[in-house]
Amino acid sequence: SNPNSATAQFFINVKDNTSLDQPISGGAGYAVFGKVVAGMDVVDKIKAVRTGINNGMRDVPVSTITIEKTSIISKDDAMKIMKPKTDASDKK
Repeated sequence: SNPNSATAQFFINVKDNTSLDQPISGGAGYAVFGKVVAGMDVVDKIKAVRTGINNGMRDVPVSTITIEKTSIISKDDAMKIMKPKTDASDKK
């Protein structure tokens, strides 16, 4: 796919990004298709990278970020990861 097209890009949002809620020309728009349930330390490292303007786009990392591996898991498995763990000391 074309690296300069929407078919090769995605956003990792660390706050509400309402500009992505609006349809763009021709009625196309963006979709939320996932959630980080483990590895937020990696997201925090990405968030810390300095950004600038590139080809008219704002908040583009000034250095290349490479995500080497991702995993797609079921909603049930995600809920198990996100469920707070309790131990015996919590039951006093």
